[in-house]
Amino acid sequence: MSIFEPKVVLNLLKNSAAVSPIDKSAFEKSWTVNVEKRVSIWKESRNHKTHPRPEFQLRWEAEVVEYVQCLWEKSRPRSKKIEPTHKLGLNIPLLGPRFVPPSYIHIQKRSGLGHQDIEPVTQYIKPFNVIHPFYYPQLATCPRCGSDKETTWEGWTSTGPRELHGLICEETALGAQLRCNTCKESTKMKKATDKNIPGDAEDVQAHQPANLEGYCFATTSAAYWSSWEHWQIPRNIPIFFYRCALTRDLFDLLVEMRPSTTSAGLEERVRLFQIQPTCNANSRLTDYFSGSKSAVKTLQAFSSASDPLAYADKSISGEIITEVFLDFCACTRQKESGEYLKTLSAICGSLDNTFKAASKATLTDKDRQKSRELKGGILSVLNEDNQIISWRFCQMRTNAEITELLQGLKHRHDILNVPQPKMMVADNCCQVRNAVTSAMPETDSKLDVWHFSARYIAVMLQSSKSPYRGAVAADITGAILKTHAEKGQPARYGDRAEQERRLMVAFSKWADKGVWSAAAQKVHQEQLKHVRRGCLERSVQGIRADGSRIEGSHKGWNSLQRAQPSGVTMLAALGHDFVLRRNVRVAFSRPELTPFLKFANGSHHLRLCDYIARLHNTLQQKTTDSQLQLLPELGDIDSGETFGLVMSDHVATFGGLLIKEENIEKGLLDSFDSSVDSTTGEEVDLAFLASRNVIINEWQIDPALLTLPAETSRPMKPSAPKRKAVCISLDSDDEGDASGGTIKKLRTLALPSTEVPSMAPGTGRLDAYFPSVQDHQRCSTRKLPPEFSQDRPVVASTAITPDQGDCQVIPGATTEDCSSAGISNAITPSAGISNAITPSTGVTSDHPVIPGATAEDRPVVASTAITPNQEDCQVIPGATTEDCPVLGSTGINNSMAIAAGQTRSQRLFSISTGIDPHSLTFQNSDEFYLFMEMRAEFKWLSYQMTSKRWVLATEEYNRRLIKKKGQSVVQKNPQALLRALGDIEPKLMSKITKNDYTSRKNRRARQKGPENSPLNHKKGYCADGVKQSSKAAGEELPPWPQPRGIFSEGRTFHPHVFLSTVQRVYEHVFMQGPGETDLLETEAFSKLLISRTEVHESDNMVLFRLFKGFVTDPTTPRDRIVSRNGEEWLRINYLQQ
Repeated sequence: MSIFEPKVVLNLLKNSAAVSPIDKSAFEKSWTVNVEKRVSIWKESRNHKTHPRPEFQLRWEAEVVEYVQCLWEKSRPRSKKIEPTHKLGLNIPLLGPRFVPPSYIHIQKRSGLGHQDIEPVTQYIKPFNVIHPFYYPQLATCPRCGSDKETTWEGWTSTGPRELHGLICEETALGAQLRCNTCKESTKMKKATDKNIPGDAEDVQAHQPANLEGYCFATTSAAYWSSWEHWQIPRNIPIFFYRCALTRDLFDLLVEMRPSTTSAGLEERVRLFQIQPTCNANSRLTDYFSGSKSAVKTLQAFSSASDPLAYADKSISGEIITEVFLDFCACTRQKESGEYLKTLSAICGSLDNTFKAASKATLTDKDRQKSRELKGGILSVLNEDNQIISWRFCQMRTNAEITELLQGLKHRHDILNVPQPKMMVADNCCQVRNAVTSAMPETDSKLDVWHFSARYIAVMLQSSKSPYRGAVAADITGAILKTHAEKGQPARYGDRAEQERRLMVAFSKWADKGVWSAAAQKVHQEQLKHVRRGCLERSVQGIRADGSRIEGSHKGWNSLQRAQPSGVTMLAALGHDFVLRRNVRVAFSRPELTPFLKFANGSHHLRLCDYIARLHNTLQQKTTDSQLQLLPELGDIDSGETFGLVMSDHVATFGGLLIKEENIEKGLLDSFDSSVDSTTGEEVDLAFLASRNVIINEWQIDPALLTLPAETSRPMKPSAPKRKAVCISLDSDDEGDASGGTIKKLRTLALPSTEVPSMAPGTGRLDAYFPSVQDHQRCSTRKLPPEFSQDRPVVASTAITPDQGDCQVIPGATTEDCSSAGISNAITPSAGISNAITPSTGVTSDHPVIPGATAEDRPVVASTAITPNQEDCQVIPGATTEDCPVLGSTGINNSMAIAAGQTRSQRLFSISTGIDPHSLTFQNSDEFYLFMEMRAEFKWLSYQMTSKRWVLATEEYNRRLIKKKGQSVVQKNPQALLRALGDIEPKLMSKITKNDYTSRKNRRARQKGPENSPLNHKKGYCADGVKQSSKAAGEELPPWPQPRGIFSEGRTFHPHVFLSTVQRVYEHVFMQGPGETDLLETEAFSKLLISRTEVHESDNMVLFRLFKGFVTDPTTPRDRIVSRNGEEWLRINYLQQ
């Protein structure tokens, strides 16, 4: 930083050895002329016309430029082959590259004129940064071709200085222009084109010099610095972007502070930080004015901070902060985070997903509508040293994505020449065992003790308030561990036989004391299965293998954008930053440091440290007599892994189909306390949250059992499970509601192994809405039809043998219930149905067919008609599961091509995953209606669909969509249809079971189509034209739905249509019979007619009282309207006869 006083510097140069005595006058005149010329050129530039700047700022900057140009002319080399022949003398001032304007004290001490020169303008001048080869000779390298042989400097940037955002105040910067003759002569260059703003998908791919065009670059342009990482830029040079530039101090602050706050919050902090310097500037004006002893003159007012021609202070915006951080992560942080991850390995890994943070990774379309496409959460793996060694966003909840991640980890271990991990610990060990062994055959899948104990805590009576909570947790954990972790020594685990014996003793002990709920027995039996399989054993003792540390890491993931909305672009960038900072912090806190981390001294700028080490080692090797040791370098491991938002072959090719724990990082014994949710402030039972998914969803335990005491004090051997089915019936036990309807009750029937329930088709019963079901008995049973054999597409399973042809798949049934081998093709909980083969023994579905029913109680029926002939349920007529073509040959859009009109987050998602976001959702009503029509035509049911059938269905859907909309339409991915069907079925079944087809407020079916569809509910009035609310006091609105045309737009009553409806209804009901008339409209109209009609026998008139809140159609003849008692009535002549 140098204080630049133009007159002082000019006198020093004029009297120095750089100017001969006879040229002093000419030198000063030339200086003045050049300054005036440069100011006039800047004023005529386009930038100045669009964003005018004060003349005193331009003039002071022109003085600085003339000074630097003078030094450059006196000292620059005349040839690149020789050293500069001219050296600056000792009497020549060497200032820069950052120039600060003089203050009041300089003016006072130089002139002694007191108040005459104490003006606010002195405080308005901004600091000035010069990016010129005089200060930075290393900049003479072409950013496009990298050559420094054929480059020349072509003067200053003609458009004038750029504005800089600073930490204390705003600043400016001016650069020189570099011309590359090699680039000019090698190709025919077009006009230089800017790349997209930082954070776009192109930035994620490269920042490559080859993307540049042109041969002349300004050192203040973003194009010049596009191939430089931020740590490579010389320290005093600001950071330049396409939309803005900022000083290095502010850039460093944003990089360090942005992960712990939001862009808007950081914007406010920077703004408040800059308010104080503004106040200080105003204070200095009054202080120097009051302290001067010269003749007093008028005190001038200090300008407002936002005046562009005065103080002109404008702090950085939150939008710019976002772009700065995204550019930093794309250029530097993502690379160094991945490079460090590839140097890590594991003996025992911990594997888990967290969904809270991943739910913030939304995609935003051009209409600012947000969608969540990353439904699989954030999958991360920790090693025994508590470092994250791999992580990724998962698009689906399938084991295939786990296998893909572990395959990369296995390849890394092979390159590092270290053994494969001995164990992989997870909270769902048996579900991920196939995924682990398929990628790492030598690795065992284990269950972590924290979740194991938490499942027992969750089935205690009043577990959150029980005084025995800690003691139970200690006994359960003690049954698994030989010794607890203490004094830096890891816990040691017993063998499976010992664990089983001690666990049964602990369970019996607390059963005698009555602490268990009715659900505890089944949970205990499921946990014993894990013990007997050896899931709680540890093949390697003496290392941290409990697996609970990954639960603590979830707190860090959930802290990203805490309580704030986000997008996939920002969350991915924050994820890379979080992983690197956490790993470096955890590793640096350990006594055994790697040589490289010890050299980095805990810094997370690893690429900078690695560059220093490599440069030092290169220079040291060139020096033969150097006694210095080589510095440790960051290893370059080419494992081919990518982290964060990655492409999944399984998802991209639709090889499979398409939940969360809150956690703490304390010890196992004291980790079952309550916590406070950071967003709601409510108390959260961590143990119950950790086990609720497994206990309720996976093990099919009724949540009501958790509040009931156990029937016996001793553990009982569980009886063989029975199949269950649900039917809805009307009998004497059904309860009536206030409207005279009937509330249907759920009934659970225990069925023999060869029988399946049927739904009663009567009015109000479930299958009244499925006319293809022809069984008229109420809750009767029947033998299995031949349609449910292995040849039918009910459940596609490679595990069903010819002997299983008559084995019916019933929700809630287990393998023990079937006369032959079990069914291994389990339907996993997801938005759709997974076709992955898992070790689960049951067949479950997460579609809530009946509200309040458990997973065991869910019936086979879904939202569409089920015919006895299952061929009606084929996706494509005549197609079988073997007929599914290869994905590449189908009409499914799986291309990485970036569609026009995509937003930044959509483009990032397209490039990173290879899937167009538009192919995952329906974009308009035409696409939605086509899906609904095909769903009805082909009778698509979720539990019958397999991955191959989804591909066939999507191919047919895309064919029809192209035929209807043209080739320009975005073809759909099978996930779009799968998700749509998974969304619509629960809604339809809920309506059917509740007999509810109207909106809560208006008793009208609301959303018939997608958003903004013309068929959706109108604001202010319903489809029959009646307004939603009446402003007339005491006046009731007509019941819904009225025949069309009587009311319109919520404000007009049409008597002619009303009288015609009176005649039509009367003739149909009393003369011809109901026939095919709309019963709902007829009933509603009759109620309206009866409630507002009076018969006056004195003059033989039937009158209908008109509404005060509606305007009568002006075309109505006046003789039809009668006024009586201050009210208007409509004559109904037809009823007078």
